[in-house]
Amino acid sequence: MESKVEKISAEIKKEPYVAVPIKPLRVGIICSETNREDLLYYKEELIAVNKKLEGNVRLVIFGYDGIDEDDDWLNGVDFEFVKPVSIIHYFKQLSALNLDVLFIPLIRSIFNATSENYNKYLEAALFNIPIVTVNIYPYNTLIIDKRNGFIFKEKYEIVPLFEHLYIQRDLVKAVGKLANEIVTTEFNYSKENSKFLMDIFD
Repeated sequence: MESKVEKISAEIKKEPYVAVPIKPLRVGIICSETNREDLLYYKEELIAVNKKLEGNVRLVIFGYDGIDEDDDWLNGVDFEFVKPVSIIHYFKQLSALNLDVLFIPLIRSIFNATSENYNKYLEAALFNIPIVTVNIYPYNTLIIDKRNGFIFKEKYEIVPLFEHLYIQRDLVKAVGKLANEIVTTEFNYSKENSKFLMDIFD
């Protein structure tokens, strides 16, 4: 039986995306002390993103930079750091970051598969921001790759994936739009309370 995600995604026309962006692709990473190890797992790939894509992809770390504990932990990674805010201002800050995609760094492990929730997917989708993450539960049960998010299998795929998303900006927008439509129709994030959140930002 065809799922709602597949049914809605079928509405996106399968046309080549050829728009050439001018602005860098802004890749957000919500970081905390609990996912520090996960982010470090992708350190070399993030350095490779900086080197190969230079200014075309901008990494934006939001929430925790770990400098108080180890100022060298992300040594070699070029990123923009945004300080954490209170939960009251969280959605306003997430909106103000102007992210194109949200990267959720996860090590494929039993711990992550059994403890990770999908709140980041819901929160990002409110602002038409698709997530990029590894093929792991629960995201692989919510996301159809290149329809309402982006899923990769191995971490070495990150560099070509970000390069692809930089070039195919219309695809990023279409995927973010579908993610928003799914979240506002299938989850408790209704269009009404989404509007309420947006009213808070004004």
